[in-house]
Amino acid sequence: MSNIYIVKLHESEKFTNFIKSLDAVPDFRNPIAIEYHLTDILVIMVFSILGGANNPVEIERFCELHADWFNDILCLGSITPSHDTFLRILEFINPIELEFWLNMWRDDFTNILSRRHIAFDGKCDNANQKTLLRAYDCSSDSVIAHMKVPKGTNEITIAPSLLSLISFKDAIVTGDAMHAQKKNVEVIVSNSGDYLFTIKRNQHQLYKDVALYLDDLFDNRPSDVLYSLHESSERSRGRKEHRVCLSTSNIGWLYQRRYWPKLRSISVIQSTRTINGVTTTQRRYFISSLKADSVSIMKIIRDHWRIENLCHRHLDVDFASDWATLRDDNAALNLSILKDFCLSLLKNCYQVGSIKSRRCECAFRVESLIKSLLN
Repeated sequence: MSNIYIVKLHESEKFTNFIKSLDAVPDFRNPIAIEYHLTDILVIMVFSILGGANNPVEIERFCELHADWFNDILCLGSITPSHDTFLRILEFINPIELEFWLNMWRDDFTNILSRRHIAFDGKCDNANQKTLLRAYDCSSDSVIAHMKVPKGTNEITIAPSLLSLISFKDAIVTGDAMHAQKKNVEVIVSNSGDYLFTIKRNQHQLYKDVALYLDDLFDNRPSDVLYSLHESSERSRGRKEHRVCLSTSNIGWLYQRRYWPKLRSISVIQSTRTINGVTTTQRRYFISSLKADSVSIMKIIRDHWRIENLCHRHLDVDFASDWATLRDDNAALNLSILKDFCLSLLKNCYQVGSIKSRRCECAFRVESLIKSLLN
């Protein structure tokens, strides 16, 4: 390993601030029994995950293969940490503190020029059957909050707690029908945010009234009602899709609006898909605190799926989250926080290629590994 990379790393203000942020994570271990500094362990885990490691055993192996380089930048000594050491660290660290300081460092070097769009959704890791609820900032392609879903409950029960951890000032929050709950809306609005939620039959009368009204408006287009209309089409790999979004602020008749703070518009999107000569049509319905602008609403709804396509998919395909076998809840949550943090670094660095190829490049080239953190 060339010493030039070590010099560049220590001369970087960004890396210095990164170390300071990790130093702020509380270490609750017995000082007498401490062999490695917590900051050193966290730095090793971040670099190892960037370089392709997905669990404590692989982190240990990555550290062994790059022992000379890690020893030069961290002064570890002659023996590198074992996978048991990494596992114990993951088990006792406070995930709220870890996530807070990682996000604090990342936000200092992230410029968000547009209005923030925060999408939240849950994901279950198949191997250990642990479900995590994530809040994903679509503007910066990064996860900004996590919370584990306790066994015997579902995402609905903990969503207000997750939302209370986030600042929603001048932000738009989106979620699927499961999260279209009055408590969630109250938390968002009380923190100066806006919302756009899908509604389905779990909202009973609200869904029936909105669907009946919007279906009639969509099919007949009366001239005495103000509404906004937008259409878009796309073709891809033998699939054609045509979307029509209709949005209106004419909701004075809607009785349930008094129970949904700041409710300002309702919308419907009709999607007509043709795949292999078979055509299907579907309508989805939405409530929002935004004005009835069909162009903006369609874009926000499309962007909501970034949490699935650009986060959950990468975690499964590139970070082997579905194969994670950590049984300890705290360890699984902390490892997920580190993986999501590394995913955001890889997505926002200036390397070319897929996330998988970027991790491979980081594993073989220290220069790429450093760039993924510092660019």
